[in-house]
Amino acid sequence: MPQVVEVRSPRGELLSNLDAVVVKYQQQIQSDLVFCRVTCYITQLISASFKSEIHEIFDRISYGKGATIIQMLAAFLGEKTFRQGLTNYLKSRQYGNAVQDELWDALTKPRTKQAKVDKVPLPTDVKQIMDTWTLKMGFPVVTVTREYEKNSVSSAR
Repeated sequence: MPQVVEVRSPRGELLSNLDAVVVKYQQQIQSDLVFCRVTCYITQLISASFKSEIHEIFDRISYGKGATIIQMLAAFLGEKTFRQGLTNYLKSRQYGNAVQDELWDALTKPRTKQAKVDKVPLPTDVKQIMDTWTLKMGFPVVTVTREYEKNSVSSAR
């Protein structure tokens, strides 16, 4: 079964999900920052009342940010949990409208079940994590420095 996230290194090696997400995210940010326009400073969740507004709001950057967010979500939930939650979500909403909170809820349920098996609880629900990505402006930039004596993590926007 193919992975949700599949990226190959320049030498052709298949990268792990986490490495793939990091590489894709770095590439996306670098590309988007070069061509960044107004959409870099708006949230992912925007209402549109008219068809013409849709074309003004969504562009390559907003779609790229959305894809990157979903890839990161799939990586931290795990492929099995992500697919199960997404399948349940699509089946339950196949003939109707939906809002993002319904997707986050559908993805939280299988993760909660899996956490009981793994004995690794999710620190919060998916909604709380994802709202920071979809309702906030811009791109968060996280710098991780690995030192064996002292681990440091800093984040900035």
